[in-house]
Amino acid sequence: MLNFQSKSMSRVILLSLASTALGSEMNTNSHSETSEALKESFNLEKGTFTVETKWTTVQQTSSETDVLYGKVSFRAKPSSANTTCPNVSFIQTARILDNKGNDYQWPSGQSVRNRLRTKTGMQGVEHGYFIDHDAMLCGQESERCSPFFRDHWPNTDVGSQDGLLTDKKSKAAILIDFPYGWESITSAELETCAVCRETNVNFGCVTWGGTWPLTGERSLHPITSAEEPSATFSKALSLFNAHYNK
Repeated sequence: MLNFQSKSMSRVILLSLASTALGSEMNTNSHSETSEALKESFNLEKGTFTVETKWTTVQQTSSETDVLYGKVSFRAKPSSANTTCPNVSFIQTARILDNKGNDYQWPSGQSVRNRLRTKTGMQGVEHGYFIDHDAMLCGQESERCSPFFRDHWPNTDVGSQDGLLTDKKSKAAILIDFPYGWESITSAELETCAVCRETNVNFGCVTWGGTWPLTGERSLHPITSAEEPSATFSKALSLFNAHYNK
């Protein structure tokens, strides 16, 4: 069980925050108790996801910072994926809420995220999700920008890597993310999809996240999986490409 937590630590909000729409097709594994750590594995048609999430702290300059640690691993199945891929990587969507439960307003330098959020109205599309990317690396509108998470935050020093799929073997793709800034935000929801860089084949998706209110217990969101991306993910990617990659 979690202890009561108050958000008294000063935190800086930097970016590799992300979130996700939970489509009706998602397979949710519920947990009866609030936990400091979760781990789930999903054997999908095109491969296997293993997802670990936990609340922890990391050293940042002279102080420790609370983070929501997420590790997403995907290994494609050579026998069932019916494709080859030199580089299996990840695209991630995010919804970030502030301490009042509203969409977090990204400041100058990252403010394009505010304009690229999904909106309700289309069937199956939920409000407030954007492709998780560092807008400061992408230049001006209509300049090409990669939607792949690891092109913005490689995190190779902590084990993040692209994967590989051939006719006979595969290597796991691994994403490591550290959403933080919990003095300013209350929720991070993420949908992480394994995608071939060269062909854009989508191998499947998982969702994860966490909530930390101003007062009360912090919690981890149930980890779910799906064979295909949600309608919200697809809309967020369409908005991203329309803005950067016309």
